[in-house]
Order: sequence, then structure tokens, then C-alpha cells
Amino acid sequence: MKHLLLFALAAGCNRPYLTWTQREPLAARRGHVAVAVDDHRAGSLGTGYGFAGVPRDVEVPRDEPRARLDRLVTEALYTAGLGLPDPTQALTARVRLGVETLVCDGRKLRAKSTVAVVFSVENPAGATQVGPERIELSGSGRGCEDAYADSLDRLFDELAARLVEGPAHQAALGHAPEPS
Repeated sequence: MKHLLLFALAAGCNRPYLTWTQREPLAARRGHVAVAVDDHRAGSLGTGYGFAGVPRDVEVPRDEPRARLDRLVTEALYTAGLGLPDPTQALTARVRLGVETLVCDGRKLRAKSTVAVVFSVENPAGATQVGPERIELSGSGRGCEDAYADSLDRLFDELAARLVEGPAHQAALGHAPEPS
């Protein structure tokens, strides 16, 4: 019984950070959109509580935030009915996400995370068609894992909503957005 309790505690302490809830992608995909995520953050991902309530830094491998947000943007493209290019297809656009803030304060009763990114859509030549637009969202939860899941769910929904229709969708398909 003692070993089971230790295993349960160890498993709970090693839950991954930077997760979100996947959504059902649209079956039909149009366009050939590349994804570029630039990590401009300074510092760590924040501070949370460790075993027995001892404060600890949120630690992940150096490239994990960029890789996880790259995956999030890719899944948002699929949810919006857009596709990724393969080597035989010409690129229609590039969705760029510049990560400015990705931090959690888990030292209080409820953890709070903040995610701030700059979103833009570029044509294949690199000229900005939509944006840059700053998106800042927050989330909360019992710990930093839950707070990040909440804020990244919100980011996913925001990106998918921008990409499913409107100027960002038109730019992703390679059409110049209509002037507003």
C-alpha cells in the first residue's frame, strides 16, 4: 500500500505542462500553410508548489514551449479546415506566432497563468497580410499544469476562431484580405 501511494504521488507530480484540449479537425483541408513560432520570452515558466507545498520553478526542456505552441497552432489550422504543405505543394501562407509571455504563478491558493502572443499571417514571400495582432489570455487552476491547460485552451479557441473565417482565413488560402 505504501508503494502504491508513493507511485501515485510521483505520477501526479510529473504531469506535463503546456497541454490543451484537442478539438475535432475539419475533414476537408484547403491551403498549404506553414507554421512559425518564435519564442521571445525572458525567464522561466513561473513558480508553483512542489511536493509538500514547497515552492519550485516550473521547469521544462528549453525548446518545449516553442515545440508545444507549434503543435497547438498546427491543430488550430486543422480545426479551421486549413492544411499544412508537403514538399510537392506550393506554400499559400505562413502563420506566425511570437511568444512574448508564458508564465504561471502557482504560489497562491489558485494558480494563474498568462499567455501573450503576437499573431500574424504572411504570404509566401514573407509580407504580412494580417496582423500583427497581440493576444493576451489568462487561465487558472489548482496548479500550474491546470492553469496552463486553461489558458492554452483559450489560446487554441482564439486562434481557431481567427483562422476559420475572415481576413486570416482568406490570407491563409493565399488571397489578399479585403480592406476594412
